[in-house]
Amino acid sequence: MNGYAFLAITVHFITKDWKLQDKLLDFIDLSGPHTGENLCDAFVKSCHEFGILEKVDKLYIINFNQIYTLMNYLLT
Repeated sequence: MNGYAFLAITVHFITKDWKLQDKLLDFIDLSGPHTGENLCDAFVKSCHEFGILEKVDKLYIINFNQIYTLMNYLLT
């Protein structure tokens, strides 16, 4: 392990002419530990900056414990 904590946010959508698109929206260097709370803060901040938080429909998990905590913070 390198000790670096980061969060990559990708988006997937379909265009008006039905073409599937996927983009790397943000790649965030987290300050502090890779906790659910830090992930949530970074995720919400990034989504607010791009104006898409209300459009988020799904989150896909790589590490269940941190994402579960992120979801708990996000839903409160």
